[in-house]
Amino acid sequence: MRDVPFSVYLMVLPAGYSVYFLWSSLSYQEELPSWPLILAIVLMVVTYIFSHQINMWWWNKYPPRLDSKLAAFLERVSPFFAALGNEERQRFEHRMALFMSDKNFIAKRSRDMPLEEDIKALIAHECIRLTMRLDEYMMDHYGDIIVYDHPFATPRIESLHSIETYHEDGVLVLSREQLLNGYAPDQINIALIAAIKMWIRMNPRVNFPDLTPYSREEIAAVCKLNLDSMDQLTGDHTVGKLGLLIYAMFTGQRPPQFDRAVQTISDLFHLTEERVSLQD
Repeated sequence: MRDVPFSVYLMVLPAGYSVYFLWSSLSYQEELPSWPLILAIVLMVVTYIFSHQINMWWWNKYPPRLDSKLAAFLERVSPFFAALGNEERQRFEHRMALFMSDKNFIAKRSRDMPLEEDIKALIAHECIRLTMRLDEYMMDHYGDIIVYDHPFATPRIESLHSIETYHEDGVLVLSREQLLNGYAPDQINIALIAAIKMWIRMNPRVNFPDLTPYSREEIAAVCKLNLDSMDQLTGDHTVGKLGLLIYAMFTGQRPPQFDRAVQTISDLFHLTEERVSLQD
């Protein structure tokens, strides 16, 4: 599901006039006034520069709709999505559709095929699930989402891994295979990890809980998280203590050993105990 961006439509008229101007000049040697061509070029440049803002304004005014087949798919794989009430579901679907329309999804595979819509939906689902009660939910800093079919190696991390974020470039890289595996019982949800990593990097001024007294290993053990598997999926130790605890809470846990930190995170994401219990 990807609606044609409104900015594309805005470029049609000036682009059409530019083509007509050039065609008339070359074919009929007509001396047309140059100012309309200059205006058309300026309009196209301005539209291109502000295309993101224009598209977001349009999509907020006339929201793209989440495909009914994708909604039915999410009902099957996400207990959280299936449990949403009518009003919350409408808001969730609206935000998902905006997210999917806004991001540039890139499939890295041997065969020339576009990325499946259900893969896009799973990534959007986790980002919106994390930020559902927040005003800022688009992960605006990250514009490109690259998906490989299988685990991959990169110049930065030479071992095979399944998730990597490039905050400086606004890029998220994931493995399709591990993304789908994350929705099987007792598997690690790398799309949720990605959403958490991006959100933490985008919000350095947030008053995060102090987890200094605890180690990653202690938090993982209390929350029954497989730290070795997480480190293998990320290729390094980039899921920090805060990320581990947020992940645990969004997979249905509220460990009393970290009660103060849990309360701070609950306040940050506007979670209630009932809402935590609805997480996947």
